[in-house]
Amino acid sequence: MAEDEISLRELYLVFRRGLVWILAVSLVIAALVFVVLYLQPNRYQATATVRMTPLQFTQPQQATASPQAQQNLLDLSAITQIGFDAYKTLALSRETLKATLDRLDTVPKGLTVADVADHLRLTKLSGGGADPLVVAQTVVYRDPGTAASLANAWAAASTAAVQDSITSDMSHLSKTLASELVSSSDTLNAAESKWTAFQKQDERDSLRSQLTALNSRITGAQQQLDTLERQASATQAKQALLRAVVQARTTGNTSSLDQQVQALTAAGVLQPPLAEQLAGALAEVPGGTAQSPQDVATVVARTELQQQAGDLAGYAAERDTVQQQLASFAKQQADLRIKLAGQQQTADQLQRQVDTATQTYQQLSSVAPILRAAGTLAPDMASVFSHASTPDKALSHRTFTAAVVAFVLAFIVMLVGVFLRAAVAEPSLGGVRRRDDDARAGDGTAPASGRL
Repeated sequence: MAEDEISLRELYLVFRRGLVWILAVSLVIAALVFVVLYLQPNRYQATATVRMTPLQFTQPQQATASPQAQQNLLDLSAITQIGFDAYKTLALSRETLKATLDRLDTVPKGLTVADVADHLRLTKLSGGGADPLVVAQTVVYRDPGTAASLANAWAAASTAAVQDSITSDMSHLSKTLASELVSSSDTLNAAESKWTAFQKQDERDSLRSQLTALNSRITGAQQQLDTLERQASATQAKQALLRAVVQARTTGNTSSLDQQVQALTAAGVLQPPLAEQLAGALAEVPGGTAQSPQDVATVVARTELQQQAGDLAGYAAERDTVQQQLASFAKQQADLRIKLAGQQQTADQLQRQVDTATQTYQQLSSVAPILRAAGTLAPDMASVFSHASTPDKALSHRTFTAAVVAFVLAFIVMLVGVFLRAAVAEPSLGGVRRRDDDARAGDGTAPASGRL
C-alpha cells in the first residue's frame, strides 16, 4: 500500500533528529571504556615450557607371541603416551593447582586454589601421542615476579602430576604382570607334570618295535604265500602234463615191465637209481600184473600224478594256514597302530601345552625387565623444558583500540534504538510522511524523494 512506503528522506530526517544523541552516547561509552582500561593495573605474562617424551617399545616378533605379553606392552606404551587433553586435565586439576600454590615461597594475598585457574593458560606447541609433546604453560598476573614464580611452580607441579600418574599406572601394570607370571608358572608346572607322568608310561618305542617285528613276519608270511602259490601252480602244470601222458599211452605195451624199464634205462630216460627203485617195486607186485601188457611210462606217470595231487593238497593246506596267519598279523598290526596313534596324539598334545606354557612364561618374563626400565625412566619422561623468566614489560591494554570498538558498537546500538523509538512512537516515522502528503494536497507539488 502507498501509505506503508517509506522514503529515504524520511529515514534521513529521523537519523538527523537522533544524531546528537547517537554521537553523545557513543562518545561517552568510548570514553568510559578508555578510562576503565587506562586505570587497570598492569599485567605481566610469564611462560614455562614442558616437554613429555613417550617411551618406545618393540612388539614381540614371534608369530605365536602370547596375547598377555602383547597386551602388557600395549598398555605400557599407552601409559607413557600422554596426549594434550590428558595433560590439560592433570595440569588444571585441583590437586595440581594446590601443589602449585604450595611450591610458591610466598602466596599472593587473595590468591586461592579456586581462582588461580583464571590466571593460567595452556597451549599445545607440538607433538602428542607417540611423538614428544611440548606444551606452553602461561601465567598472566599483576606482579612480574609472581607471574614467573607461578608459571615455574605450575610447570613443576604439572610434570610431577604426570610422573605420579605414570608411576601409579606402571605400579598397577607391574602387579598385573606379577599375577600373570604366577599364573603362567603354575600352568607351566602343571603341563610339565602331565608330560612327566606320560613319559613314565610311554609305550611308543615298544609299540614301534612290535610293529617293526610284525611287519617282518608279515613280509615273511607273504613271501611264503607267494612261494606256495608258485609251487601250487607248478604242481598243477605237472598234473596236467602227466594226465596228457597217461591219456596218450593208454594203448598199452606188449613188452614186459622189466624189459621196458631196462629199455628206458638204456635209453637214458630213467636214471639208474630210479630204475633200481622201479625194478624193486615191480618185483613186489603180483606176477600177473608185472607180465600184463602195461606201459612203464604210464605207470610212472600215474604214480607221479598221485604224488603231485598229494603235494598240491599239502600246498593248499599250508596256504590256508599262512593266510590265517596274515589275517591275524593284520589285526595285530591295526591294533598296534591305533594304540600308537592314540599315544602319539596324547604326546603331541602334552608337548604343545608345555611349549605354549614355556613360551608364554618366557615372554611375560621378558616384559618384566622392560617394565622395570620404564619405571626407572618415568621421572625423565615429563620435565620442564624451559623455565619462565621474570617479564620486564607489561602487557598492552590496547585502550585506544578498545575505545574505538566500543564507540562503533555503541553507535550501531544507538542508531537502531533511534529508529525503533521513532517507529514505536508513530507508525509514519514521526508524522513526516503525513505532513508531506498534506503539503502535496495543498499546493499540488510533491517533494523530489525516492520511494522504498
